[in-house]
Amino acid sequence: MVAPPNQPSADATPVYRLLNTATNTHLDTLNNVERAALLENVAQFRDEGVALSAFVQDSGPEVPFYRFFNTRTGVHVFTANEGERSAILGTMAWMQPEGIACYVL
Repeated sequence: MVAPPNQPSADATPVYRLLNTATNTHLDTLNNVERAALLENVAQFRDEGVALSAFVQDSGPEVPFYRFFNTRTGVHVFTANEGERSAILGTMAWMQPEGIACYVL
């Protein structure tokens, strides 16, 4: 996305990574409240710390990074590709849009 966690940009925000041990998939979030709630209330989530840094606002060359929830599998899907986003919205009713997660280069 933007920078490794040990070299974050001054205007970037940490992206937290959680492992869902039930599905062996990852959930990435910029929302520390969401992170804390999952770790406290959902036993299968394990904290993997800060995975990377991302922008929370579009300040130039960044593009939106969209987040979807797959209601069939319980995992999240991310894309920065507008064509892929349109295809998901138009053909995959089970993919619940969750909006822009962050902005990426």
